[in-house]
Amino acid sequence: MEAIIKTILTNSNFIFNEEINGFQEENKSYFFVKTIGSDQLEKVKNKTLLNVSEWYREFLTHFNQSCSKENYPALEKNSSLIILVNSANITVIERLQTQILLIEEDQFYVKKYVIIYTPEALGKISNYTSNEQLQGAVNNKIAFQTILSNGFSQEQEDYLLLLQIFIKLPFLTLKFNEDEFITLEEKLKKKLDDDYSIFQELLKSDEQIRNLDFSSIESESEINNLITLLTNDPN
Repeated sequence: MEAIIKTILTNSNFIFNEEINGFQEENKSYFFVKTIGSDQLEKVKNKTLLNVSEWYREFLTHFNQSCSKENYPALEKNSSLIILVNSANITVIERLQTQILLIEEDQFYVKKYVIIYTPEALGKISNYTSNEQLQGAVNNKIAFQTILSNGFSQEQEDYLLLLQIFIKLPFLTLKFNEDEFITLEEKLKKKLDDDYSIFQELLKSDEQIRNLDFSSIESESEINNLITLLTNDPN
C-alpha cells in the first residue's frame, strides 16, 4: 500500500527525501506515511492512548528529529501523516469510525489521514500507475450509487479504498461527471429550454388549475388564459 501512495505522491509533484524519510513539495508541504494493523487502530480509544501508542511515538520521535534540522523551516507547520491501516475486512471502517475521527481531528504536530485497506483491495487497484487511471476508476457512478444506497460491503472493497484515497488526500479531487449530478431544476431547464418559463407559470397556477371548473361558462376567461399560456401565443 505504501508503494501506491508513493506513486500518487510522486505523480502529484512530491519528491521523496531520504533525510526526513518523507515526501516534500519544494519546501512548502510534507507528507509522511505510516502503516499499522487494524488491531493497533482499535486500541486508540482516546487521545492519551494515541499519544502512548508505540507506532505513533516512533513517528513523533523521527518527526521531531527532522524538525530540528535547519533545512526544513516549514516542516513543523506544514506536515501531514497518512496512516495506512491493514485489515482483513474493509468494513471495519464503520466499526472503527470513532478511532478514525479521533485521530483525524487531532491535528497536534501534524494533520492526519487514516486509510483502511485490505491486501485484496490493494491487489485490485495496484495496476493503476497514474493519478488519471485512479481518477477514472473512482468515477464509477454505479459503484458510488450502490454504496450510497446499500452502505459498505466487502464486495466493493477496491472501490471503497479508492474513495478513501480521493476523499482523504487533500491534493486529490473527487470528480464526477457534472451531468450525472445535475439538479432537478437544471435538468428541467435543459430539457424544456424555452418552455421552462411556461412550466414555472403552470406551477404557480397549480392550485388555480385544479380548482378550475372546465364545464362552467364563468371559467371561460381563465381557460382562455391557460390556453394562451400553453400555446405561448400572446394573441
